Amino acid sequence: MKNVGLILEGGANRGIFTAGVLDCLQEHEIYLPYVAAVSAGSFNAMDYASRQKGRSRACMIPNGRNRPPIHWSHFLRRKGMIDFDLCFDEYPNRILPFDYKAYETSETDCEYVATDCRTGKAVYLSERHDGKRLMQIARASCSVPYVCPMTKLDESLYLDGGISDSIPISHVIERGYEKNIVILTREKGYQKPVTRKPQRLNRMLYKNYPELVKQLESRNQRYNETIKYLEKLEQEQKVLLIRPHKVLVSRADNNTKRMEAFYRQGYAIADKKLSQIRDFICSGKE
Repeated sequence: MKNVGLILEGGANRGIFTAGVLDCLQEHEIYLPYVAAVSAGSFNAMDYASRQKGRSRACMIPNGRNRPPIHWSHFLRRKGMIDFDLCFDEYPNRILPFDYKAYETSETDCEYVATDCRTGKAVYLSERHDGKRLMQIARASCSVPYVCPMTKLDESLYLDGGISDSIPISHVIERGYEKNIVILTREKGYQKPVTRKPQRLNRMLYKNYPELVKQLESRNQRYNETIKYLEKLEQEQKVLLIRPHKVLVSRADNNTKRMEAFYRQGYAIADKKLSQIRDFICSGKE
């Protein structure tokens, strides 16, 4: 299965669906050699690579233990929708420890998609040995436009990878992964609304980053085109799509019951597809 990859879409709290899918895969010892993760998919990718089943779920559904990592109330304290200090410092280093050593020695390679604010282009970042830099990379990938500040890394400024490459199928194929399992966080038939009118908010907030503005204004159209391409690859049996039957939570929804239900939906869908997943992986063996 050396040429079989795994791609994780973002979606903020919708990533709890992905956590359910990946926990099912881990339960059955299904580990792929490569993961490309976007935005909230970064949480899931790290815990999958370090083989920490259940950690993403525990981080995303506090259940009264801690404040939620993604919530509109963070604007009052953190100037963004995501509490980055909680996500990438308090959780991994103290509250719900991340196994840096297991990640470093993992047989799964991870790349995280972020958007370079100056060029507007997608960058594909990775780090195995420097835990602090790894968390900063994940933060860059998760820096949602409008509601989060830009993240500085290696002297560059980054925002959410979903702006430039929301589902990096072309990049992954170029890397040599001819067959891919793609975990989406939107149901079949979902299309992003497209408008060709200039968006004042983009040009006001990011007036010093014209290439970023171009990407923001074309992202919905590009997303829809990517979904169409993925469905074509699915018909050709080059891609296996795993996606919700029904989306139960919004981007910043912290209702524990809905989050738990969406997690269980992800787990159940993966469990039902186990034979199909195994057959797909085996057909990709060299």
